[in-house]
Amino acid sequence: MKKIALGTAQFGLNYGINNYRGKIPKDEIFEILHMANENGIIILDTASAYGNSESIIGDFLERTGIIFSIVSKLPKCKLEDARSIFDNTLKSLRCKSLYGYMIHDFSSYNEERSIWDFLCSLKNEQRIEKVGFSLYFPWQLQLLIEHGVMMDIVQVPYNVFDRRFEDYFGLLKEMGVEIHVRSVFLQGLFFKEIGKLEKHFDIIKDKLKTLQRVADDSGLPIVALCMNFVADNKNVDKIVVGVDSVKNLKEIIEFSCGHFLSRNHLQKLLELKEANEDILLPFRWQLN
Repeated sequence: MKKIALGTAQFGLNYGINNYRGKIPKDEIFEILHMANENGIIILDTASAYGNSESIIGDFLERTGIIFSIVSKLPKCKLEDARSIFDNTLKSLRCKSLYGYMIHDFSSYNEERSIWDFLCSLKNEQRIEKVGFSLYFPWQLQLLIEHGVMMDIVQVPYNVFDRRFEDYFGLLKEMGVEIHVRSVFLQGLFFKEIGKLEKHFDIIKDKLKTLQRVADDSGLPIVALCMNFVADNKNVDKIVVGVDSVKNLKEIIEFSCGHFLSRNHLQKLLELKEANEDILLPFRWQLN
């Protein structure tokens, strides 16, 4: 469980193309958090933008006394509003400080660079251990590197299709940056029945069929293939995975341990690399 971090968007939002339940009931969220703790998952990934996720987590922490390292994110905002948003995050989480805090919308930084200085001031006040960015596009990371921004942590999408940031991983490790990756299941796309996919995904169906064939051939479910492919990258520190049920988390825990990809299966997964950002970025999906 060393590399797993628990994503919590589903705690407060109807999130994921394969999520038919909507938000998870609070009592089940508590079961999920207990299971995460019992299995050595120590980082929770949340954000102000995730509905009431922060307050549900805070309620759990207060009731149980269990300690997690929490990463949250600052939504798009003006500099004058940033401190009150951060303070509300701590209040919701019932925490005095955070393990990590990231700029959630890169345009906040692009439009007002001093917002990064604000995050650094929170680090200096010891209210945040690590500061950084949640990114969607490699050009954003390239710009930060060119600007000499000394971030501690970065979160980017990474999966068998989306490997746009992969070439930066070695450099980031040389810079001492902690790398968190998300979208390992491409927001649930890899689990969808291919015959029921919208027309938008026609161009990717052959690759989805190949993924299913590799799963059948290896005897591993797709969840295990996806997790092991990402975990195999030595530069990845944490894999942020969201779940929609206790059963879902149990499956992820089960198939993240003791399952290894053969060289042949790994090569087939490497060949699934995709460049089309209309497929890689869920906010560009055209769904019925």
